[in-house]
Amino acid sequence: MTAPTPQPHLFLLWSRARSEETRILEDAARRFRLRRVLELRWSEERFGENLTRFYGEKLPPGSRKELHCGNGPMLALIVDDRAPRQEPRATSRGTEEVNAATFDAKACWREWTGGGHKIHGTNSPEEVRHDLALLFGREADLLTRPDAPDWDGRIESRAQDLAGAGGWRDLAELFFVLDATLPHVVLRNFAGLLDAGPARDHPDIDLLVEQFQSAAWIVNGRPTHPRRAERVQVAVAVGGQRACLDLRHVGDGYFDARWQRELLARRLRDGGGLWVPCAEDHFHSLAYHALIHKPALAADYVARLRELAPTAGIAAADCARLGDRAALRELLARWMAARGYAFTEPHDRSVHFEAASAGLGTSLRRRAHLALRSLRRLARGRARG
Repeated sequence: MTAPTPQPHLFLLWSRARSEETRILEDAARRFRLRRVLELRWSEERFGENLTRFYGEKLPPGSRKELHCGNGPMLALIVDDRAPRQEPRATSRGTEEVNAATFDAKACWREWTGGGHKIHGTNSPEEVRHDLALLFGREADLLTRPDAPDWDGRIESRAQDLAGAGGWRDLAELFFVLDATLPHVVLRNFAGLLDAGPARDHPDIDLLVEQFQSAAWIVNGRPTHPRRAERVQVAVAVGGQRACLDLRHVGDGYFDARWQRELLARRLRDGGGLWVPCAEDHFHSLAYHALIHKPALAADYVARLRELAPTAGIAAADCARLGDRAALRELLARWMAARGYAFTEPHDRSVHFEAASAGLGTSLRRRAHLALRSLRRLARGRARG
């Protein structure tokens, strides 16, 4: 019988649990293969931000979580569970299948530290990837290498916030963390993105994610507009330069919600390691963007659609008519109808909506927004005059 593959896991002893750290370390060495022990010190000014990003919920400075766990140096234990097994356990979200050994160790150590949640522990390989990527960035892979030695008894001390806290070193680091933390797709213009950055004529990076706020916290983005309903774009620092991400998300009307979910489910890796749409979704989502999100069918979109058409299974007769707006709209509508997808109006009112091409009317809300935007432009023009 094949021996089970050891499974790496993480425990965090928040500062208010460290009174029991000697006892916990001894017990961890009995239960698991103890690989690494690090003392991590987050900066005072970023502690609440780090907590928010790590847990995916709003935890401002001085939150009950921070007061309960403490904001001093924490201890990170990286272990291997030699014989991992999934079993049902009662969690705060109901009964779930979790790693039995790490869950039971966490429960025991929480009792030793007076109850509550002063010990954090991972329950699944997905949670391990999420937590280690945020804590250590690309170093996460090195910390869990199978050939890494056992802990030598020394506690390594580091002063570092979460990955991306003060900006990202490069796009590779940003997408490494995104890859480990949440499902996403780079919708278009992804060729050479990690090496060369965004193209000059398409400078924003268009991402599709499941939920806006979770993604905004993960990338540590700052809204570029004071009202999210006006624009879902966030700005991040990458290599000391400003980069903008448009965080399209399921249910935002940018595409049909069913298509968005299936687009995420059908995603593929490209040659550069990014998650991108499959060939069929890439072609049709780009056609949709060119027809519905733009006031005119631009020549560069037509050229790109012609490049993509053969791998997307587009018939030769249709390929010859891609530069004809009505023909492209008919091709797209047929494909969408066959899959039960509808044309939808984007909630983000900064996105152009070509209602006629979508076969829909423009909503009263959008018409009011467009009228207000025109008045603002007129007022700015008069002020400059």
